[in-house]
Amino acid sequence: MKKIALFITVLTVFSMTGCGGNDDFEFQGHILEIVDSTSIFVGSEETDPTAIYPAYKILIVENTLFSGEVKQFSDLKIGQSVKISIEGEEELEKMEGDAVATEIFVD
Repeated sequence: MKKIALFITVLTVFSMTGCGGNDDFEFQGHILEIVDSTSIFVGSEETDPTAIYPAYKILIVENTLFSGEVKQFSDLKIGQSVKISIEGEEELEKMEGDAVATEIFVD
């Protein structure tokens, strides 16, 4: 009986650590605009038409990784749902200036 309890405990711990695999992404939202080959504007996933939501300019650099349904910048499209990892430790909402993307994941 103790072996079964131990097995269930270990299985629970492993399943809990497997959840939340997107912890490395600082922003989750949608592509609002593709400015040029070096930047995009992204915004919230919220859809209340009476509210105002912030938009963020994200710079794409040579080492920016693309994953999920896209493999390169030219695969990005307005309206796509994205998760973005930002260079540096500062939160996107508190950054002054443009943010540099280290990875863009498209759902």
